[in-house]
Amino acid sequence: MSSLIIAALMLGTPIVHEHLTELDHRGHRVAVTYRASHDIDHRQVGSVSPAGRAVAGGLRCHWTAKTVATRQAVSGAGHVVSRTMVHDAALTGSRAGWCDGHREAIAAEVAERAGPAARAHLAELAERDRATLVADLDAAHSAAGG
Repeated sequence: MSSLIIAALMLGTPIVHEHLTELDHRGHRVAVTYRASHDIDHRQVGSVSPAGRAVAGGLRCHWTAKTVATRQAVSGAGHVVSRTMVHDAALTGSRAGWCDGHREAIAAEVAERAGPAARAHLAELAERDRATLVADLDAAHSAAGG
């Protein structure tokens, strides 16, 4: 599994987790897809010498990764409702050196650390989101005059 993650990162493909479910709404089937991806923020800290070299122990890349989940529901009645949710818990880390030189390794670390939790989080999110999803579908149905 980890070699697949590393291969996807080398190709520039973001790691995305999915959870698929269905429900009935006003007599129509609704296909619901939850997707989670990791939004990584890199922050370069420290200083470099005049020659452009890092000062020993002084140049670091601090990073924070948040899980962003999107929900798209497509109803047999033709309604499409979407919502984006950001998970409050974040992964953090730090590496010595320039951020640009560590982006792929950081992404691989995030995928490795967050992968199993992201899949479980999506399943839990789908359960917690059900009432909001039904309300969104009701609003779309009402707006369409139905």
